[in-house]
Amino acid sequence: MTINVTHHGNDQMGAPTVHKGLLGDCPAPECQDRVTQAQEKWGAYCPHGLRIVEKDPEKTGPAGLPVERIVHPWPCAADGCTREEFERKEAEMENEYWASLMDEVRQ
Repeated sequence: MTINVTHHGNDQMGAPTVHKGLLGDCPAPECQDRVTQAQEKWGAYCPHGLRIVEKDPEKTGPAGLPVERIVHPWPCAADGCTREEFERKEAEMENEYWASLMDEVRQ
């Protein structure tokens, strides 16, 4: 987890502590709660608030990073909110990203 925090609090025994560093390395219950919440919310969401991309529990990428997959069946029934439309927009954003990198190289 790459969230850095600095906080004052108490450890499990009630002793005052100061933590500065990665959220996932902090033993404080409030930090562990935030780690769990972030892991549960991981993914992409449609404009209507439904998760449309989730972690693939059967795969991991390089260095143990999660691999994403599109939720099946598609969870949103709103007009215009389809898997095809999502994939089209994703491809469009990726093409724009690569085009901007190529523009920087050409300058």
